[in-house]
Amino acid sequence: MCKRSCLLIVFLAVASSAGAQVLVYGVLGVGGTPYDPAVNAAVGAEAFVQPVLAIAAEAGKIDALTTISASGVLHAPEHRRISPFVSVGYARLDHQSPGGNPNALSLGAGIDFRRSSRIGIRAELRDHIAGGTFGPRHHWALRAGIVFR
Repeated sequence: MCKRSCLLIVFLAVASSAGAQVLVYGVLGVGGTPYDPAVNAAVGAEAFVQPVLAIAAEAGKIDALTTISASGVLHAPEHRRISPFVSVGYARLDHQSPGGNPNALSLGAGIDFRRSSRIGIRAELRDHIAGGTFGPRHHWALRAGIVFR
């Protein structure tokens, strides 16, 4: 997990030195597979490259599964302090059991509620879809947390 945290810090440093607006967030919720729910926790950052387009990096845990992902995020223009978003990207999964596919598609959708110019609340649904012996395996997460600008 240390390597992942270091990558996230490097991502933040590069983005902020380039003058990009950066969002940093921490979320907590429920997740897992459809038949095995678990606790989910993650931290991440988004750097805006256009007013509504950002690149993101995230590291998290879904029970014994460690995730690290890189995504593109499309935010709708903010209206009354509310900004819906969708994301798509690549996730690397660190399975604690043998035979797990480490490569996954990361999909997400949610809403940021800006409470002030610097702090907001995030609610989102995320799914990491990995290939498996018997077809795709979904590692979903329904989570909420805090966002810093």
